[in-house]
Amino acid sequence: MTAVNDTVLRFGDVVYAIDTTPKALRNWLQRGQVKLASPKPEEGWREFSYVDVAILALTRSIVDFGVRVEDASNLAHTILTYMQGEAWTTLKNVPPTAISIFWVNKAVLLARDGEAWNLMIWNRWEEFPEDFPPAIIIIPEHTLRAALTRAMEIAGEIEHASKE
Repeated sequence: MTAVNDTVLRFGDVVYAIDTTPKALRNWLQRGQVKLASPKPEEGWREFSYVDVAILALTRSIVDFGVRVEDASNLAHTILTYMQGEAWTTLKNVPPTAISIFWVNKAVLLARDGEAWNLMIWNRWEEFPEDFPPAIIIIPEHTLRAALTRAMEIAGEIEHASKE
């Protein structure tokens, strides 16, 4: 199985994996609104890693709540780094599905405080924190698992469930 940081996916694959439109993703990339782990090539087609898919999937999920793309990208990086550590984008020999495993039974609560965003990781088996007024609740496990599963199907690493 391919590691999370191996570059294997093309633009159209990522569009499908994160369930967006080509125009939206192209705009984000051309305007420099998202920070990705894989470097942009000086020429030729851009290739994406599973890490990029994770970043873009969370970014898209947050953007769906009306958050600016740049803010959503920064929040996606913060969320992923919070649970998986600073070096999560350079992990070796870790399958893409491992990215979503960190998030089982957890949610991210986001609340706007002026220009800043407050972020809290909530264990879903605990009572909802009354002192935190969330504007947005994100379930990273679902978002990441769906996007990474679609990406792995495209890469031929797993078979689509309907082919049984």
